[in-house]
Amino acid sequence: MTPTPLAGLRRSAVWASPAVVALAVFGLGLVSVLLAPEGSPVAVWWPAAGVAVAAVATTTGRRRGLMLVAVGGASFLANLAAGRSPTSAAAFAVADTVEGLVAGYWLGRHGRPTLLNLPDLGRLLAAAATGAVVAGGLAAVASTAMGGADLLPVWWAVASSHGAAVLVLVPLVMRLPARTVTVGRWEQASSWTAGPVATVAVFAPAQPLPMTFLPVAVLAWTGFRLGVRTATVQLLVVGSLVSILTAHGGGPFAMVGRLAAPPTAGALVQMFLVACTLVVLALAVSVAQREAAHAALVDQQRFDKAVLEVVNAAVVACDADGQIVVRNAAHRRLTGLTDAENLTSEQHRTPLRHALAGEDVTDLPLRIGPADTALHDVIATARPIRGADGRLLGAVLACTDVTAERVVQARLRDSVAFHDAVLAASPDLIDIVDAHTLAVLWSSRDVAGVPAPLRTAADDAVLHPDDVHLVRGACDAARHLADGEVASLRYRIRSGEGRYRWFSRRITPFAREPGGLVRQLLGVARDITETVEVERRLADAALHDPLTGLPNRRLLTDRLDAALKEVPADGQVVVLFCDLDGFKHVNDAAGHAAGDAVLTATASRLRAVLRPADTVARVGGDEFAILLHPPSGDPSDGTDGHVGVHERARSVARRVTAALAEPVDVDGNAHTVTVSVGVTMAQPGDDPDDVLRDADAAMYQAKARGKDRHAVYDDTLRADVVERRRVQRVLRAALRDPELPPDGLTVAYQAIVDLSTQRLAGVEALARLVDDRGLPVAPDVFIPIAEDTGLIAALGRHVLDTACADLATWHAAHPAWRRLGVSVNLSARQADLTDLVAEVRHALDHTGLAPQLLTVELTETVLIEAGHATIQALREMRELGVEIAIDDFGTGYASLRHLAQLPITGLKIDRSFTAGLPDDPTSVTIVRTIAGLARDLGLTCVAEGIETDAQLLALPSGLLGQGYLLGRPVPAGKIDDQLTAQSSGVLK
Repeated sequence: MTPTPLAGLRRSAVWASPAVVALAVFGLGLVSVLLAPEGSPVAVWWPAAGVAVAAVATTTGRRRGLMLVAVGGASFLANLAAGRSPTSAAAFAVADTVEGLVAGYWLGRHGRPTLLNLPDLGRLLAAAATGAVVAGGLAAVASTAMGGADLLPVWWAVASSHGAAVLVLVPLVMRLPARTVTVGRWEQASSWTAGPVATVAVFAPAQPLPMTFLPVAVLAWTGFRLGVRTATVQLLVVGSLVSILTAHGGGPFAMVGRLAAPPTAGALVQMFLVACTLVVLALAVSVAQREAAHAALVDQQRFDKAVLEVVNAAVVACDADGQIVVRNAAHRRLTGLTDAENLTSEQHRTPLRHALAGEDVTDLPLRIGPADTALHDVIATARPIRGADGRLLGAVLACTDVTAERVVQARLRDSVAFHDAVLAASPDLIDIVDAHTLAVLWSSRDVAGVPAPLRTAADDAVLHPDDVHLVRGACDAARHLADGEVASLRYRIRSGEGRYRWFSRRITPFAREPGGLVRQLLGVARDITETVEVERRLADAALHDPLTGLPNRRLLTDRLDAALKEVPADGQVVVLFCDLDGFKHVNDAAGHAAGDAVLTATASRLRAVLRPADTVARVGGDEFAILLHPPSGDPSDGTDGHVGVHERARSVARRVTAALAEPVDVDGNAHTVTVSVGVTMAQPGDDPDDVLRDADAAMYQAKARGKDRHAVYDDTLRADVVERRRVQRVLRAALRDPELPPDGLTVAYQAIVDLSTQRLAGVEALARLVDDRGLPVAPDVFIPIAEDTGLIAALGRHVLDTACADLATWHAAHPAWRRLGVSVNLSARQADLTDLVAEVRHALDHTGLAPQLLTVELTETVLIEAGHATIQALREMRELGVEIAIDDFGTGYASLRHLAQLPITGLKIDRSFTAGLPDDPTSVTIVRTIAGLARDLGLTCVAEGIETDAQLLALPSGLLGQGYLLGRPVPAGKIDDQLTAQSSGVLK
């Protein structure tokens, strides 16, 4: 048994109030003094010491201090009442108090003191001895100092009287072992009668018989049969009787005191009481401890048996001779045998024999059961049982009935086989996906040869690149669905042959975490490739021209409507309407088969000059319409936001007319047709049919101007001739006096940067015009007017002279920038109207510039339209040392031919390809191809239209760059300021 906690200690000691303890100490002390042997100044024993130690041991804190005060005061008063002097009484009171403190604290430092075993008895003896030695020492020193008494006799007398009292009284308040043996009333009565009778018989006055320790035998019998508590109480009774009888001269100890000396009698009584206490307590505690251990063993056996009986596994154990000694209820049920019947089954005996031989039997399958009944399938485990010394005690066998599990397993195997057969025959692909990582945890079959644990639901290696984000988005949406709800999608998976097949997939929550979050998703996918192909064929038949395969008018209208809704509010959508010139003659002269061949060739050529994102449709017999998809982030060429759109529309129209001007060979016969192109710029909110009508009107305007050309349905075709004339007037006035305010003609410069070093490599000269209202006129407005009116020659000459003069000025002001060059654009009309070589030579001679610092830029359209004289002029300029670059490279079909024929020194990648970086794979490939071509041919290469950091980072190394991200077009003064500030040569 364990000691009670401190709280229990306080509750058990509530009886010991300081007043009660003080009264007990006073009364017992006074009685002890009065019962001292005749002629002895010291009592036989001092019960007050036992009371003091018991009170201190069972209290704590402030109450313990009050107890010590009560003990000291009561002891002092008792000694005074017994006739001792105040000094002597105080000395004995101090001795009692110190003894109570030392012995009581020692016993009660861990809670209420216990007397449950022999170590507890040893602690009691140690505490009593310590307290007695301390009390005897203090009393002896005080008595010797005051009265001249001998030190040793006084110390012995006090120590023994106190020690005997502690040993007899303190056990009364200690926690004692509970009795487990029931004793009859007659035996209890006999014990209580025998103890006092034996004591009186031995210590009666004038008793001559030498039976001093007869009470010890009676007390030992009491401790053995009635327990520690009864023996302790009888010790108190016997001690009191011995003290009283000896004080009145009875018993052998009083006789010895009369013969020797009175203190001797007291000492013998004390030794007698101590001996009785030790013998009786030792015997009683030992017997109680053995009974407690036996009771615990019996309880443990009962507990183990109860546990064994409720265990579902059948358990049987045998001794070392093989005799069955233990069986539980599960084993009796399993075998149908009672405990009285012998277990003769060899199936039982065999694993037990192996265990008795020292072997461990694990997972041994057996079939057992009652006779004439179905046998049970069991899994047996047997092991030897050994003692602490390794001696074989027996063996134990445990059998787990797995009959039901075997039946379930058989059913499960059948179910799995059925499940696998269903999955094998099902056209659906079923999988379970981790909702967070999208890892495929299980799949009804592998996809593209990749096992489920090695792939994810959005596996880049299996899914079509355009569908990866679609699948991930569907899985993310399914995570937020309620049970039973489904998310559906279509996507493509690459088959083992490398071909993408279409699948329809339904996703629903499958398993949730305790908090309700979806942990796993169930997906069911079905191959719908054939269905999608049928749908596509039907859609093609409804939306495409059967002869050319191009979209028809209905599909074009749908795409135009979508483009008008997607374009920004200030954006424009370009539509070109094309009509073949002379197609009727082909049909009439060569027949409809030849006409169909010409139409098919026309469709192919139109596709070739357009981007994949653009739409070309056949909207009539020999009529085609083109929808230019707006490029993302298409930059403007000035302050007018539509400059880039207009220029691109004109560029495409020129490419279309050039492509269709080539003869078409049909069965060896060349058929030449041209095309008239009408161009219109639609605004958001325009009706698609109205847009096509406007483009058709512009096409007729082109036919009216002589065919084989394009016309733009813009302000000029909307009766805004006044505005065109106004711009023409402003341009003429500016050319007469470029600096005349408020209108004026200026040259702006845009930086060309070496992307490897971030150094300024050159500038491009760009014409800028401000009208008489102080408003800028877009270059794609006044430049076409200049070309149409012949003013382009004067305009080009002005830009060339101004650019060379500004460059010479910068070189003079900034010697560190003498290698800085300038690029000037050359118009096709300008090449026809002027002597380019003479104008370039004049500008160089007038400014003193080195020819290699001047670059002449020509668009691919200019090169396509250039005649022999223009090409010869380019060769002569190159012989002078002037650099020649192709602008908007990659947008025309004749680029490579011109690289081979002309002395080209540089290329400028068209801004439409730069705008597609980095997301458009086609643009990325084209940019890299042009950059590689320039590098291999030793040409400089400039990427135009750089507007974002992403575009800049996606460009190949070794290029020059130009665009709003690197610098907008600025006046010449701004360039001068930059050169002044950037002495390092790095463009910030």
